[in-house]
Amino acid sequence: MERSEEVVWPVAGGVLAVFVLAVVLKSAPWFWGWAAVATAVGTFAAARVPVLAGAGLGVVGWLFVTAFDVRGNGALGFSGTADAWRLAVLVAVGATAALAPRVDRPRAAGLPGSSTKENRNDE
Repeated sequence: MERSEEVVWPVAGGVLAVFVLAVVLKSAPWFWGWAAVATAVGTFAAARVPVLAGAGLGVVGWLFVTAFDVRGNGALGFSGTADAWRLAVLVAVGATAALAPRVDRPRAAGLPGSSTKENRNDE
């Protein structure tokens, strides 16, 4: 179980990012706003959040894209299969990014960039 602080900040940052991107790009073709929001969803979901939080970030991204980029007036609505595909892809991006393997590579002694005392040439 992850601590809530470790999950809340990346998700809050992701929600803020997708909102700002959707609003700023609302005058551009909807695809550009959708692509930027999908990138933000994937980026913030990859920040060690649970799969449900990543998928939820995809849903929030879809809500903002639908309201501001597709409809353009801030009103939510479901207009059929196109909306279903946009929702499915954003949820898949969020969930997949949250599932992506994390590799923590500790620095070994003697490798460039390691901070061991033996590796320093302070003499």
